[in-house]
Amino acid sequence: MVWRCRRRGAPTDVHHRPQTLTGAILRIRTTSLASAGSANTLNVRSAADSWSETGTLYANRPAVSGPTLGSLPGGTAADTAYDIPLDTSLITG
Repeated sequence: MVWRCRRRGAPTDVHHRPQTLTGAILRIRTTSLASAGSANTLNVRSAADSWSETGTLYANRPAVSGPTLGSLPGGTAADTAYDIPLDTSLITG
């Protein structure tokens, strides 16, 4: 598994998993478009490893699997950052 981290603003790939994962937060940001917010809840779940950043489109997206790792309640606004705490007991790999 490859973990992608940010260090001083630049993404860095870390090719090992810590012995014990004690916390995880997914930070997302909506764009500044007026339509960027959502009234629906966003659920974070795992996806199969059969995807690539440059080759994945909606039509060939990998299937999601497993339990919900975290969620963001509906009512998000445009141009806003949100932190979604993830249940580390459910993260494997």
